[in-house]
Amino acid sequence: MRIAVLPVLMLLAGATVALAVESKAQESLQKKISLVADKETMESVLGRIEQVADVKFIYSPQVVEVSRRISVQARNEPLGDVLNGLFRPVQVVYEVVGKQIVLRKAATGFLPLEGAAPAAVTVTGRVSDEKGEGLPGVNVLLKGTTTGTTTDADGNYALNVPDAIEGGTLVFSFIGYLTQEVPISNRGTIDVKLASDVKALGEVVVVGYGTQKKRDLTGAVASVNTGQLRGIPLTSPDQALQGRLSGVVVTQNSGAPGAGASVRVRGLGTINNSEPLYVVDGVPVLNNSSGTEGGSGVNTNVLATINPNDIATIDVLKDASAVAIYGSRGANGVVIITTKRGQEGPPKVFFDAYYGGQSAWRKLDLLDSYGYAALSNESNANAGLPPIARLADENVLAQNTDWQSELLRPAPIQNYSLSVSGGSAKATYNVSGGFFDQQGIMVGTDFKRYSFRVNTDFTLSRRLKIGQSLSFTTSRNNRELGGSRTLLEHAFKQAPTIPVYDPGAEGGFAGPTKDDGQDAENPVGVMSLNVNRSDRRRLLGNVYADLSLVDGLTYRLNVGVDDIVGNTNTFTPTYQMGQLRNLRSSVSEFNATETSLLYEHTLTFARSLGRHDVTVLAGYTEQSSTQRGFFGSGQATPSNDIRVLDAATLAKTTGGNRTNWGLRSLLGRVNYSFAGKYLLTVNVRRDGSSRFAPSNRWGTFPSASVGWRISEEAFMQAVPFLSDLKVRVSYGQVGNQEIGDYQFDASLINTANYLFGGALVTGVTPTSMPAENIRWETSTQQNIGLDLGLFNDQITATVDYFNNETGDMLVRVPVPRITGVGTDPFVNAGSVRNRGLEMALTYRKSAGDFQYSVSGNLTTIRNEVTSLGSGRPIGGGTFPRSGGGASLTRTEVGQPMGYFYGYVTDGIFQDADQINAYNELDGNAATKYQDKAAPGDIRFRDLDNNGVINSLDRTRIGNPFPKLTYGLSGNASYRGFDLTLLLQGVHGNDIYNGIRYWTEGMVNNFNNGTATLNRWRSAEEPGDGRMPRAVNGDPNQNRRESDRFIEKGSFLRVKNLSVGYSLPAGLLQRVGNNSLSTVRIYATGQNLLTFTKYTGYDPEIGTFAQPGTANLNLGVDYGNYPQARTLLLGVQVGF
Repeated sequence: MRIAVLPVLMLLAGATVALAVESKAQESLQKKISLVADKETMESVLGRIEQVADVKFIYSPQVVEVSRRISVQARNEPLGDVLNGLFRPVQVVYEVVGKQIVLRKAATGFLPLEGAAPAAVTVTGRVSDEKGEGLPGVNVLLKGTTTGTTTDADGNYALNVPDAIEGGTLVFSFIGYLTQEVPISNRGTIDVKLASDVKALGEVVVVGYGTQKKRDLTGAVASVNTGQLRGIPLTSPDQALQGRLSGVVVTQNSGAPGAGASVRVRGLGTINNSEPLYVVDGVPVLNNSSGTEGGSGVNTNVLATINPNDIATIDVLKDASAVAIYGSRGANGVVIITTKRGQEGPPKVFFDAYYGGQSAWRKLDLLDSYGYAALSNESNANAGLPPIARLADENVLAQNTDWQSELLRPAPIQNYSLSVSGGSAKATYNVSGGFFDQQGIMVGTDFKRYSFRVNTDFTLSRRLKIGQSLSFTTSRNNRELGGSRTLLEHAFKQAPTIPVYDPGAEGGFAGPTKDDGQDAENPVGVMSLNVNRSDRRRLLGNVYADLSLVDGLTYRLNVGVDDIVGNTNTFTPTYQMGQLRNLRSSVSEFNATETSLLYEHTLTFARSLGRHDVTVLAGYTEQSSTQRGFFGSGQATPSNDIRVLDAATLAKTTGGNRTNWGLRSLLGRVNYSFAGKYLLTVNVRRDGSSRFAPSNRWGTFPSASVGWRISEEAFMQAVPFLSDLKVRVSYGQVGNQEIGDYQFDASLINTANYLFGGALVTGVTPTSMPAENIRWETSTQQNIGLDLGLFNDQITATVDYFNNETGDMLVRVPVPRITGVGTDPFVNAGSVRNRGLEMALTYRKSAGDFQYSVSGNLTTIRNEVTSLGSGRPIGGGTFPRSGGGASLTRTEVGQPMGYFYGYVTDGIFQDADQINAYNELDGNAATKYQDKAAPGDIRFRDLDNNGVINSLDRTRIGNPFPKLTYGLSGNASYRGFDLTLLLQGVHGNDIYNGIRYWTEGMVNNFNNGTATLNRWRSAEEPGDGRMPRAVNGDPNQNRRESDRFIEKGSFLRVKNLSVGYSLPAGLLQRVGNNSLSTVRIYATGQNLLTFTKYTGYDPEIGTFAQPGTANLNLGVDYGNYPQARTLLLGVQVGF
């Protein structure tokens, strides 16, 4: 018995040990770890897992590809789940032995089913991401079995399917993407496009000086999915933001080729430069030239030098928590643009090309020759003037020129982009080139851009990584000639009785006669004869080095450059257009360079200790810029064919300038997370700027924010449909230094002239007074936000309420001109508040081959001026821009900035009795409210009851700020077909339709719109009761600034619609001999439909003034270059 007992005891002991080992192994696999790795090698990731999980990996380099780069986003997840995600795609299995994990290659295929029947059918296909790029390592599994495979480096797969289950379902799964099930349905080829799983990816967004998982954000950050921008005709990156993000209002300033947009993040916080800061690959870029140039009213848009095809991501930082790291340049928000970089793998070639046509989507209804003749003669008659004899000539009336159709033309647009990317574990690259050519719908205008970019990254060792981003672009822009009037104004004012061409005139173009409106030029002749050309070259880039000092502590050196060389040439020849004659040619040339240099040193410390995650950033940055300019002009060149400055013989002038600015900064940030539930972010930046006097040069800009992910609490686990719920609160201060250089100092000019004793003497005179006490505009910002995810983030929503108040706003205070100073100095004398609510909602669904998503956003903002120092209102928005027009807008305390200010109309005087009754309302026959009024004139209200209509009767007549801005986008794909739709609109704003000032003015023998057919002619023919009489000279000032020209500016626009088809992978393999990875054909329409009650060319009204005053004339329609409707066809090919 004793002998028999021993084997039993040994057997029991062995079983106990085996159970203990298995239990220990299971315990190790259940241990929860946190790990974040972005494109690190497998060797590095395994080393980090060994540290945090207290395990040791045993493997052979022939089994595990240690140089393979992978990304991991694990937050408090079991070790087993992390290992499954790492090894399953590469067909590696593991076994836990104590604290050791042994890795070995899987037997064959993907866990094949032993004894499975021979495959009768092979299913092939390609798995791609939302951008159409192949996904390697995707698991392809026959549902209900263990038969499966993985995709290769290009996303291709082949799977043998038994005859008996040809009607089965394939399951496609990959880390960071939503799992998709697709019925086989007896198909031999199945292509699949996987949608990103936002929750699984832990979507990373770019923040100042680093990146952060979106789920851990405590600030307000919005991102644009650039995959939705494929095939959209974008001139510059700022246009990509329109309609896609809440809290970001983008308004196209002009439809001119190369023109830019105004971007407002959370409202208008200053009367000065309110554009956000743009950061491209870590380099704050120069955008000072984004305003108008040469008085043309056309936004020259330096951002147009950036090729939108090169962009990988666009992130917009909106609240103080996100932007305080940029300190004195963050008050208007920050737009971070990251360009595409190479990925490890074989070379991938991608070609994208489109060609299309553009046309004006709307033209005004104007009078023909006969209507023009009748109105002009009636206008003369009412003014006591004789009729115009030539307007009785049938040959003259038969001319009937449609000036809008002559000026606005169908125009082509084309774009070609080629990129090559790839690399190894040690080096990756992305090289691209592009050509963009947009002919304007207005004759004589165009924009061409050539671009080249190379981005590289090199891993020199485990601790050292270097890289660079470099782009070079050159562009040429032929633009509308500068001046106080737009070409459209000339077009709708010009008489239809005038032909376009006159072969007998110098220059070959006709013009107004002595009886026509004299300041309306021939717009076709103006654009054909004159030159206004702008050339730009830009070098933008940076080099960086990342050095891992110790595990968790990284030093980064970033050196950047932004160098812009610009040249603008104008030439006006001698010509004669009717009564208008230019007897002297004129030529001018402006050359400018601006070079910005950036040096940054940052230290980043990241550590995870159990449930605590801490990231600390500290840095020093220095950026400086030097601008140089030279200007020369002259008149009377020997010939119109000689267009160089040196050939001018009269009125030669030259000038030059050189300015500098610099910014030095210290910055810091702490991010803390406990168990992924309780989040804290603290930022601080201290800036020293040369734009302020030494006593006010330094400023400190702090912010703090907290977040609580309620969905991670134990008491929320009983709500299965709730995948994410986070509350965010932030508070902080940021600044605005964009006021120009040397504003704190006095300036002198040495070209002033004065008569002394009858002799003209040239001397020096002051042009501005010193303002040494000016300091930063400071924006105090508060934000409360909510992030919500439902049904595994199938539905996501973000809601934010913000309250931003800009204090110490810099405004110019008038000084007596007796001081000899021509420019009013700046003082800190105002404050503006913007309060609002913004919401964004996304729903995404995948059902077999059909995938779709719908996203919507809306923003409501209330703008209010809370102080203006002395309290004196500020006027702006002068109209008309020529001839000393009146201020259309007013900025004062308690009102929105730049509201419309004018007279209130009160109907039409029908007869003399009404006029007399109105003038004698107070019973005093001597009172004359409108002493020059006649039947058919407009009656204006005497709001101050002083018995006379004058400037004191002006009041608020409109608000240019919309009550609501919104966007709605949709994306869908089905078996190779895809569709993208973007709707964009605003609601509740007013527009001052300055076009109607001319087209309904009925003065000076200009042409008018067909609305004037309803004008008052007599008491028996009173018209529509709104249109006054036609009278030359306008003695009653019916055209004065009033609510007559205020219109509702609400609109809904089908901004973009794109439909595409991607050829099946099986067909590409046969046709391209396995070299083609993707071929997509698409058609895109832009500005297809616009629903609005506005009667002008376009309800999307941009700014038309220098940057210093642009914010005071919002919503004033001067007749800007209209936007085009665009239709194009394109193709995308990948190798």
